[in-house]
Amino acid sequence: MCLPPGVDRVVAFLAVLWTGAAYVPLDPRHPVRRRRLLVAEAGAETVVTDRAMANDFPGVDAVFPDAVGDAEPGEPPRAEDPAIVYFTSGTTGTPKGVLVPHRSILAMLDSIGHLCPGPGDRIAAGSSPAFDAATYEIWGALTGGACLVVVEWDTLIDPAALAATLTGHGVTQLFVTTAVFHQTAAYDPTVYKGLRTVLFGGDVADPRRVREVLAAPPKHLVHLYGPTETTTFATSHEITALAEDATSVPIGRGLAGSRLHVVDEDLAPVAPGEVGELCVGGPTVTLGYLRRPELTESRFVPEPGVPGSRMYRTGDRVHDLGGGVLDFVGRVDSQVKIRGVRIELGEVDAALAAHPDIAEAVTVVVGDTAEDRTLAGFVVAAADAETEDLAERVLAYARRQLPDAMVPGRLTLLERIPLAANGKIDRAALTTDGVAIEPSAAAAADQPLLALVCALWAQLIDVPSVRPDDDFFAVGGHSLLLGRLSARYQAVLGVRMPLRDMLGDNTPAFHEKWLADHEPAPGHFAEAIARREDAAS
Repeated sequence: MCLPPGVDRVVAFLAVLWTGAAYVPLDPRHPVRRRRLLVAEAGAETVVTDRAMANDFPGVDAVFPDAVGDAEPGEPPRAEDPAIVYFTSGTTGTPKGVLVPHRSILAMLDSIGHLCPGPGDRIAAGSSPAFDAATYEIWGALTGGACLVVVEWDTLIDPAALAATLTGHGVTQLFVTTAVFHQTAAYDPTVYKGLRTVLFGGDVADPRRVREVLAAPPKHLVHLYGPTETTTFATSHEITALAEDATSVPIGRGLAGSRLHVVDEDLAPVAPGEVGELCVGGPTVTLGYLRRPELTESRFVPEPGVPGSRMYRTGDRVHDLGGGVLDFVGRVDSQVKIRGVRIELGEVDAALAAHPDIAEAVTVVVGDTAEDRTLAGFVVAAADAETEDLAERVLAYARRQLPDAMVPGRLTLLERIPLAANGKIDRAALTTDGVAIEPSAAAAADQPLLALVCALWAQLIDVPSVRPDDDFFAVGGHSLLLGRLSARYQAVLGVRMPLRDMLGDNTPAFHEKWLADHEPAPGHFAEAIARREDAAS
């Protein structure tokens, strides 16, 4: 299923389930090669799409929503039949498909109780169709009798546009990733005031941003946690207050019907309060991985004390704060979350290393907070590779293979990958060794507006400098940072650049021209730049 946001996409999901089949949702914003890979991994013979994307899927039958005639419903699905296949990042470089049955979707919606939308609610649907939060948005609204308000991605990541949409459409309920929650709270923490329910999750929450929203909160502010393998959500924590000295935001207690186990390496329970791996049992546990029996067996293991039941090993380390309220501590492996997207670093390593000019590649996470977290790639060039413009070529190649969140923000060229005494990669050394492949000279001093734009980019992306013709994404930017960049233009120059225009040409030179064309009055920018320089001196 590869359709743009709108009614056709939702109706197509319904139609597929009506036939008794399962659907594999694809995000049209993802690279074509990524979408083709997922179609091949799913073994799909048909893609429901629109005419603009029909040629993206050679060798597969394309079905267009506006060209489908009458049909008879298929055999009614059983509770254990798959309804959706979500692909998540894989350690070997190949995404893995999670089989989500009808039974677990209904169990998840039942388990969240009053958080599920009902008649009279208007729920915003802004999640990528390939992200499992869409399960809650779409099926929560349709089974609960609520109204679904489709919100496009560029609106979701633009705090001003999101605020106008929430008000203009009378939205009462909203799910956002933690990264979007942070960005919106930083721009205006009152955006969520007046909503009945705001749910957020998918990454480590910043207590500072949560406290800001609590100053003008929605009726219910809920922090959620859950991997795709447990059907979107496994725990919830409604936040009514957060101590000033709090350094984390709990992920909370298990949802109704879920059974949580905090275990050691041997899957034995740890003592109360000790750190262990979280395992989840209960009716929301999915069927396993598509055509990956060995991986399924290793991650979906027998649940102690519940004959015939399996629990999912999340790989997340937690500890009990008391009363069954859990706090997230970290991972037991190399899996990370970037802007709510679950990423196996091995898949990114494999994509970089597949470039013919790269001999070896290792990826690490940089950034102190979830709001600033991004990937940094470290590469060893092939023996005969030309290193000039290597970063641009390799990152452009990666963007054709991977979703935005999985593309490193920067590359560092190494003579060799450092190893620790045990022979494993010394990831700590990767942050200091090598020569960064960075953009060089910035704008000339006789172009003050262009110099300011370059400086704002460099400050936001955290690179030494940016050139006028640099591509925003090539130098380390990502889609969420565009919203923050627009807010900085507003704060410094008094002009907000819409995201649609920012995506037209991703260079400082284009942004400078757009801003110059929208200067409120002659001399306005010169005065703003002078004030900024005076404040810095």
